[in-house]
Amino acid sequence: MKIFLSSSSRFLADGNLMLKIKYLLLFLLINIYYINCEIEGDELVLVVLLARNKHHLLPYFFPFFENLDYPKKNLALFIRSDHNKDETILGLESWLLENEDKYHSINERMKSIPTFYEESMLQDILWDSERMDNVIHFKEEALEEAILINANFIWFVDIDTFYTNPNVLRHIIRQNKTVIAPLLTSTRLYSTFWGEMDSDYFYKRSEDYIDIVTRKKRGVFSVPLVCGSVLINLNHPESRKLSAKENKIKQYLTNKHEYGNVLLLSESELDIKFDIDQLEELNLIGSKIHKRSLDETNINLNPHNIDKIYCMNLLRRPYRREKMQKKFKSLNLNGTFVDAVDWKHLNETYLKSLDLRVLKNYDKGDITYGAIGNFLSHYFIWKDIVEHEYEKVMILEDDAHFNDDFLEKLEELESELELLDIDWELIYLGRRAMEEEKETKVPNSKLLINPAFTWWTVGYLLSYEGAKKLVDQEPLQKFIPTDEYLPIMFDQHPELLVQV
Repeated sequence: MKIFLSSSSRFLADGNLMLKIKYLLLFLLINIYYINCEIEGDELVLVVLLARNKHHLLPYFFPFFENLDYPKKNLALFIRSDHNKDETILGLESWLLENEDKYHSINERMKSIPTFYEESMLQDILWDSERMDNVIHFKEEALEEAILINANFIWFVDIDTFYTNPNVLRHIIRQNKTVIAPLLTSTRLYSTFWGEMDSDYFYKRSEDYIDIVTRKKRGVFSVPLVCGSVLINLNHPESRKLSAKENKIKQYLTNKHEYGNVLLLSESELDIKFDIDQLEELNLIGSKIHKRSLDETNINLNPHNIDKIYCMNLLRRPYRREKMQKKFKSLNLNGTFVDAVDWKHLNETYLKSLDLRVLKNYDKGDITYGAIGNFLSHYFIWKDIVEHEYEKVMILEDDAHFNDDFLEKLEELESELELLDIDWELIYLGRRAMEEEKETKVPNSKLLINPAFTWWTVGYLLSYEGAKKLVDQEPLQKFIPTDEYLPIMFDQHPELLVQV
């Protein structure tokens, strides 16, 4: 089938495989695009904290909570604590004394007596009817408080949850679901959702549960139950119905990003060693809490941000490798050099072994060995990304030139991608714009635009999903140069007639 590429056409048989290469950042080149748009206003969130026998966790919970990238004046706190055998109330009161003026409002009630539930004297974690009724009452009261203060959202947060991603609240708000939770993982497979539930409402593991917990599958998922960190959107009329199950309100979980951790339940709520051991295993004790904001200039390219930095280089050009090595060292980047495919070593026998065939109806001149070598260099990197399941990588050619503020702009980009929760697959870091007049701004972004037809692959960021789409198209069997292939994959080639 012949397709003329336009805004409505697709190179692929399955439109769902089209690359989301929508976002462009130029800071390897001289010109940098800035988009001066205001970020949307922050709405009022009532945060519900129910704490019991958690004194030992408060010093670890609150630093992460305070570090949330959300205006504290837009956070109202609803705090309840009772039936404690430890000094949870003292810990909460001490924290409030230091922080209550920072928040929108505080509604707190804490009772030091009694210190236990009658039916569960011998088992701390037994959820007897008295305890269940008490928690339900608190949550109903919190919902009434949220309506009273005209909150837009209510967020039920357990004290044994730890938010290593400061943008977590913004992310779950942006999903615009009535009930949603972020994926929080533990030292085992326990998390903040159930994959399935049987007819008696007991837990049942779904087939994709492990893939979701390990983030092999990423996105927003409809699930039967979320817990531990649950956001309710009060802008949705159905949110006023307290029981999601009885009123058939769908619950969702998002694992688009890594958000933090949750602790396993112990056999006793006062098993302090069990909890502390988990905190140590999760590297939450003594961990450096770093709030990424748009005005910071320090950058930490650790594996959590960019899994690998590839730099392709021809062996016969060692001077370029030396130049890039010096630049990586000065920028404190851990670059991995990949031997580029040298066109001088290509021959028909090797190309036949790859089953390389030029795309039918491609009539823009002869395909040179140089173009083939360039494409294969990128293609083999894409395959390596898929094989190792790298979440995000940077790919550079050895003639890339870094602007003086490269690290600062990269940090701003990282913050924007998380802040705006942009679902991207490829971001150009440097390129040659061929139809600049057709390009549009990305809403609320200072750095990103939607690219039109583009040449050059001097530098770009690529996600696992993007690499997989590039490889899955089997481009060696319908070969065209790299500068033509990428624009086709994000539907921005102005003239090429292709045959799928």
